[in-house]
Amino acid sequence: MKENKILQVVCLAVIAVITFFFAITSPYRYAYDPSIKQLDNDAFLVLHVWALLIIVLTGTGLFLARGSRLWVYILYAAIAAFVAARVWHLNSLV
Repeated sequence: MKENKILQVVCLAVIAVITFFFAITSPYRYAYDPSIKQLDNDAFLVLHVWALLIIVLTGTGLFLARGSRLWVYILYAAIAAFVAARVWHLNSLV
């Protein structure tokens, strides 16, 4: 059972790091100048890959969190909701 908790902590740490990079990455090529914003296709693709990775890791974390406290489930749900909202916003830009 201890190995399960260690895997859960590692999974949550990986999700936190990837979510941080997902949150700070801009889908625009010239994010510093709002007058010439253009979508960057490479950044757009990277954001979608990171979103897919976060969702898969969130599912893995939820699987490992069986029998855990309620705040763990709420944390995973909040991460999944943030990623889903950002992907929805990204898809509206195209």
